[in-house]
Amino acid sequence: MHDVGVYDLETTCSGILTIKGTSVTFQWWAPRSIEFGAWSCSANHIVYEANGTNGSGTIVSIGGAYEFGTICAPGPSCVLANVSGTYTGPWLEW
Repeated sequence: MHDVGVYDLETTCSGILTIKGTSVTFQWWAPRSIEFGAWSCSANHIVYEANGTNGSGTIVSIGGAYEFGTICAPGPSCVLANVSGTYTGPWLEW
């Protein structure tokens, strides 16, 4: 994903849709230092947060959609982030 943000006071929530137990691994980068976050739409809060020009993380989903990007208010001062990653389904119990 390119040029993504998790905006303050956003009324909609879109992103990658996951099922409970999905492992989501991601890498992020930006042209200058930012506050980066992953937002759980289901839990309605930030589940990953970091500062800098790049980083990586892994979360285990509680289910629902997750948004990734720079945490900021929309506008010209918000430097957007780039994100790549993978997600895999939960292990099945036998």
